[in-house]
Amino acid sequence: MPYDTLDGLLDDFNAWGRSSGFGFIKTSPGNYVSGVPTCAYIVCDRGGHQKKSKATTRRTTTLKTGCEWTATAKSLKKNDRKWALEVKNASHNHEADADEAELVTHRVHRGLTDAMKATVQALSLNPAQRPRDIFFYLLKQFPNEVFTLKDI
Repeated sequence: MPYDTLDGLLDDFNAWGRSSGFGFIKTSPGNYVSGVPTCAYIVCDRGGHQKKSKATTRRTTTLKTGCEWTATAKSLKKNDRKWALEVKNASHNHEADADEAELVTHRVHRGLTDAMKATVQALSLNPAQRPRDIFFYLLKQFPNEVFTLKDI
């Protein structure tokens, strides 16, 4: 299905990824036409390699596994500049996160939606509102969203 924008394609793809236990990000937009990119790579958010840590006080960890799942999103002139996705490497080197609670580890699935941001902004007008109270209010109002207190 063609999409009008790259962000629309990525949002729809991540909605599928959320239900399947995966997350995806865009990288390297390029081939600009009139200031707008016409291609970009879509990769698994677990792709990339762990960097050597210089920390000596505490152990650090990363969620990167070197996953090589990749796709290319293109907006071709012959398709009226509609965005389409072509998967280049369809294999993941890690298991899907089947549990909803584990999706918080995928940064693309964590965060506040526009409706949640508007709610936070409205509740923040009252100086007596504590962030913790706003957090619990959001949990009740948006039970299917994954976010942390740090996102507020």
